[in-house]
Amino acid sequence: METRRRQPVRDSARRNSGRLAVSDSLHRNNLSSQKRTIQKNSFFDGDLKNDSFMAVIQDFLKGQFGSLLERVWFLVRSSIIIFIINPCVRIRESVKADNKKRLNLEGFEKIRKHRANYILFLFIGLLLLIGLVVMFSLSPQRANSLNIAKGTNYDDYYFFWRHLTYIVIGLLFFFGMKAIPLNWIFSRSSQIFVFSLILCVVLAGLAMFNLPPVICENGACRWFGFSGFSFQQAEFLKIGAILLLSTFLGAQASKGKINSYKETILPAGVIIIAVLLVVAGFQKDLGTATTIIIAIAFQFVVAGMKSDKLVPVGLVILAGVVLLIVFEPHRISRILTFSKGDCSNILTESGKDQYHICNAKLAIGSGGILGLGIGNSVQSAGYLPETINDSIFAVMGEMFGFVGLVGILAIYFGLIYQLLKVISRMENPASRLFVAGVTGWITSQTVINVAAMVGLFPLKGITIPLISYGGTSLVVILGVLGIVFNISNYTSFKQVEDFKEEGYENTSNRRRVGRSRGARSSSF
Repeated sequence: METRRRQPVRDSARRNSGRLAVSDSLHRNNLSSQKRTIQKNSFFDGDLKNDSFMAVIQDFLKGQFGSLLERVWFLVRSSIIIFIINPCVRIRESVKADNKKRLNLEGFEKIRKHRANYILFLFIGLLLLIGLVVMFSLSPQRANSLNIAKGTNYDDYYFFWRHLTYIVIGLLFFFGMKAIPLNWIFSRSSQIFVFSLILCVVLAGLAMFNLPPVICENGACRWFGFSGFSFQQAEFLKIGAILLLSTFLGAQASKGKINSYKETILPAGVIIIAVLLVVAGFQKDLGTATTIIIAIAFQFVVAGMKSDKLVPVGLVILAGVVLLIVFEPHRISRILTFSKGDCSNILTESGKDQYHICNAKLAIGSGGILGLGIGNSVQSAGYLPETINDSIFAVMGEMFGFVGLVGILAIYFGLIYQLLKVISRMENPASRLFVAGVTGWITSQTVINVAAMVGLFPLKGITIPLISYGGTSLVVILGVLGIVFNISNYTSFKQVEDFKEEGYENTSNRRRVGRSRGARSSSF
């Protein structure tokens, strides 16, 4: 009997000791997590108390930080935290919260991977082929003109082989992006954006002191150069901005918060302002900034943002663009040249600003209906600037004529139509908005370049996608289209109307079109 009475006491003691051990373990874990938090946030602690930039300015003006160097460091650090890190942290937290619902990054319940949109790839291949043919024709003239003007020793087909090399590298990126899991790409959107933004800031800082490896041309320092190769960092920032906003806006749209100023519009606006300041302000590349703005505008519209929310945001961005134009004399000169439109005195000193656009019009007009033929371009022989880059559309008008230009524009229209088709049949918010951003990117570059060559828009230094010579732009845009090609594996049969959560409930009943029996499952 005594043994039986003491047994419950022993069990109770064991339970109490177990609870104490668990409590002690939780306490130790809590202390260690607090220590890790303090170490992790050491950059944020100290002088910076809150999120308000005005409060930071007030503390800065009070002079509570000792030396002038400490004040400057505090102001720079606070600006980085408020304008870059904090918005990215909020966006990442929003994406993580949405990821738990399996609406944004993880996709649907085991969507089966089907055949990609190979019609999209067909249009891409046609444009690359046209670019190769044109580059083969223009390379000898381009090499000869540079050899005479700058004393270089380029081979006749130097630019053709270099362009072919960029296409091969771009296609490797295309199929590489096709193979990478989409959830891996979208889950790293904030890191990609911050890294590309930091590289742009570093580029601007090195350019201020004219330090290598920065390359400057025509007063603009936009390139890093290594061992004969150069790349334009703004193109990578373009990807980062589109990718980051696609994940963020997709998460907000899934939760019905796309029209919230505090939770959606303000953080997105901070990202847009940061991109504008770096690209258009520091790097003086208003053309790239314009394409980024249009791409983001496509994303806002597809995400379902109301017009009464879009108009104020658009007015603020427009005011910023106007200020960037006013403070740069060469931009005002381009607008004045565009407004005159007189080509009668291009050989005089007063008409030298109109030389480029007038020769572009002359090249297109000289082509007539059927063109002069491949290799018979006259304007490319030193008369028309940037024949293989910005002005390649005008040269194609001279070689292929009106009929050829209509055919090329029809291919671009087919490419854009296939992109819109992917958007309309993509149920995943992040993927849908990413394709919307890419569509805005390609559409804006094509329209602006063509409009500038025919005199309907001021010259912006924007190339035409997939045809113009340019290593970074060609490789980057092929890599981005590779992601779109990857996304096209997961489209639904019917057109998707909106981002309502009801659309995600019956995913198992969705019709799977074009999928073979052996198609494997995917979590995206």
